[in-house]
Amino acid sequence: MAAKYDVRTSSDGQYYFNLKAANGKVILTSERYTTKANALNGIRSIQENATVAARFDRRTSKARDPYFVLKAGNGEPIGRSEMYSSTGARDNGIRSVEANAPTARVNDLTDSSTHVADITGHVQTPVSTETRAPNTTVTETARPAVISDGLRPERGGCAFLRTLSSALRSRISDLLHGVRMSS
Repeated sequence: MAAKYDVRTSSDGQYYFNLKAANGKVILTSERYTTKANALNGIRSIQENATVAARFDRRTSKARDPYFVLKAGNGEPIGRSEMYSSTGARDNGIRSVEANAPTARVNDLTDSSTHVADITGHVQTPVSTETRAPNTTVTETARPAVISDGLRPERGGCAFLRTLSSALRSRISDLLHGVRMSS
């Protein structure tokens, strides 16, 4: 699997992306953007700035965990890493961003929140869509179906969900978390 940017919509309706290495691990998470176009511009900024070693700000959290922040030419943060167990692991993360960011493909997952499962647990299967940023390749991929954001617990859920039996709520919860169910 090649490195990729997964563009997503957060629960508050803003856009963000994760840069994933070829092994599928998230190596950088973007800031939040109000529009998809701005998020795609953020990807272009990551692609440009990841090749400049001085743009990586090596930091240590209050809990003493090493991490890094990638900054644009104007000094504004455009992405940050996970917390690492050591400075060596953080530096490996930086090398991975430097190697993967310029050529990673863009995978647009923002439409995945519109696919709904019916009460019986049958899920509509979404069709993959990808957005192309400059100097990237587009590859057709399949995505797992997800429940509509209107049903997600972090969005307050729908009124009818609160009245469903616990067994059905559990089944819907499994669907929300991507658990495959047998027929």
